[in-house]
Amino acid sequence: MWTSLGVIRFGQPILANIKLLFSQLNFRSRVLLSVWLAFALLVLFGVQGSSNPHLSQLWAPDKPFSGYVFSRPLYVAQKYLGLEPEALAPYFLALPRSIRVDEYWIFLPYALSQLSHQPRFPVINTSIGTGQNMFVVSHLQVPIWHPATIARPMTWGFFLFGAERGVAWQWWFSIVSCFTTLLLLLEVILNGRTKLACFGAGWFCASAYIAATSLFPAYHVFFSSLGCLAAYHILKSKRRRIQILCAVLLGLSIPGFIMLLYPPFELPLTYACLALFCGLVIRDRLYHEVWKNRGVHYSLLLAFVIAVVVTGSFLYSSLPALKLMTQTVYPGSRWSLGGGIEFAQFFKGMYNWQTINTKVPDYLWNQSEAASFYYLFPGVFFALLLSRHWRKNLGPVGWALVSFLVFMLVYVIWGLPKPIGRVMLMTRATVQRADLGIGFASVLLSVFALERAATCKHLAFINRKEVLMPGLAALMTAMLIALHGVFLNRALGGYFVPNVILLVALAAGGLTYFMLSGKKKEFCLTLGGIVLITSGLFNPLSHGLSHLYTSEMAQQILRLNQTSGKKPRWIAYGEEHAGILILMLGGRVIDGVHWHPELDLWRKFDPSGEKADLYNRTAHIFPEYDLQTEKADFSVENGVVLKVKVSPLNPVFKELGLRYVLVTGKQQELAAQDSLKQVYKSQTGFFTIYELPD
Repeated sequence: MWTSLGVIRFGQPILANIKLLFSQLNFRSRVLLSVWLAFALLVLFGVQGSSNPHLSQLWAPDKPFSGYVFSRPLYVAQKYLGLEPEALAPYFLALPRSIRVDEYWIFLPYALSQLSHQPRFPVINTSIGTGQNMFVVSHLQVPIWHPATIARPMTWGFFLFGAERGVAWQWWFSIVSCFTTLLLLLEVILNGRTKLACFGAGWFCASAYIAATSLFPAYHVFFSSLGCLAAYHILKSKRRRIQILCAVLLGLSIPGFIMLLYPPFELPLTYACLALFCGLVIRDRLYHEVWKNRGVHYSLLLAFVIAVVVTGSFLYSSLPALKLMTQTVYPGSRWSLGGGIEFAQFFKGMYNWQTINTKVPDYLWNQSEAASFYYLFPGVFFALLLSRHWRKNLGPVGWALVSFLVFMLVYVIWGLPKPIGRVMLMTRATVQRADLGIGFASVLLSVFALERAATCKHLAFINRKEVLMPGLAALMTAMLIALHGVFLNRALGGYFVPNVILLVALAAGGLTYFMLSGKKKEFCLTLGGIVLITSGLFNPLSHGLSHLYTSEMAQQILRLNQTSGKKPRWIAYGEEHAGILILMLGGRVIDGVHWHPELDLWRKFDPSGEKADLYNRTAHIFPEYDLQTEKADFSVENGVVLKVKVSPLNPVFKELGLRYVLVTGKQQELAAQDSLKQVYKSQTGFFTIYELPD
């Protein structure tokens, strides 16, 4: 006899129950359920897109990484096609991106060091330098056992599932949560057009800017869009339960957003969502609810209390470190009123299908810095210039997005007056990181314009000018992108062939025509294909972290940590940045990455403070071996690499209790000349470990 529980029937195969459940759901619910089921499966199997397999090339070059999801098909293709692995790897998602150093040299080691620390998940990690406050790590969050963790959902996987699945959770949560909130927000913006909202959310999340920066920006957009969505439903909904739920979400989204600690992303997103929220309130006339609905008052009060309590707990534990960060040369002293962006740089994202998958000229710096969005908002601007009906029917939401984009264009091209910049805190933003806010608004405006054009197609028959407007706007867009391509190609020294510039201009014009004509199917299929071709193969797919723990170097570090009784202090010399590995394995390391500067440590080597401008910064610490024991020299490269030329026999290190010295590469030649006790030498000659005399 069948037993029913909703649509689930016990005794029936699981797949049949899933099919039955899906048949009872609307399109939005089916999409979101599918996305979150995929998230659960990826976490279950520990699959992630991190470029940490590159660490295997650094620390175990004699032991190739074999944990790619498609390693077997890659091997078969290589065997029968006779091609080099490097040529096939991107097509089998087996190419780690060495440029993603901030992801695999900072955030992954920081997170794993929290698990290996005793006790686990501390606020102050004593394994890094003389102690690092882990709350001040910006962009991506590491697991910390603290009340504020309730607003740090990206880290929950480490508490629930450990290292391997925690990394998978951290990797996928940002993109899945961003897609979910954007879909729901776009559904509000588009008045319930769920399929188009789904496309818009997918377009943003799959964009090159997101893929080429290890999905970090998606987590920022998740919090900002969640706050906007929750605030809207507090005013819109008449149901008390919905208002309370949204109050909780709003109250958590605010400290969650604050704790990301990256103003160059947060400030533009804040103003984009404030403009959007104002547009929605005006469109739906929700301003009346603020005055007459007590449920709104109580919900906003609840959100405020939650935000204050969670933010207060965060500040209580991190304020000294935050003050230290504000006084650093970088990033604390970073200050700008904007302006100065070159025309050649602005639409660089139109060429992402080529630039993020190949080595780029120095003008674009690297693949990640070259990444941006496919900006189609100029087409909407041209439509507003050409058509009175577009100006009239764009509505409060459309005009709010247009206003924000105009503001950002002024900011990146000319800059803001000092009083305005200071009041708006935009002095803490940078034009180099404005792409996220502009891309967010551009995607929303483009999808909104497509919906308006499809809804108001009858406007095209009012007069001949309206009939011709989409074509004229498309032509103007194509000309703009072609002109930009000429400028960009000149700056790149002829990197593109002319046919590429023409192709990109025609594609931009065609997409603009589809958008302004309301041709949803043509627009979505064409742009969706371009976006997937651009960024679909950028990040690898792998599982497992064994390559971090089973290499020859890792095994020796673990052995010495375990046999030394009290956790020993290490220093690592060499370009391989092996101090990061020591940190992940639970050892105390003087070098590594110092997010907030170790001023007390470096002043021991520089009592006069003469070199303070060099070490008072967030930095990757690279010790360089020196045979002279009484001094230390500092130098900085690329703004974030602090090189310290110092002997391990310096008296300061003895005072700090330094015990083991790990030396890799050519610096072993210098270390061999010193009076150090050799503990272990790699069979391949890759590294040597020394023990300092008592």
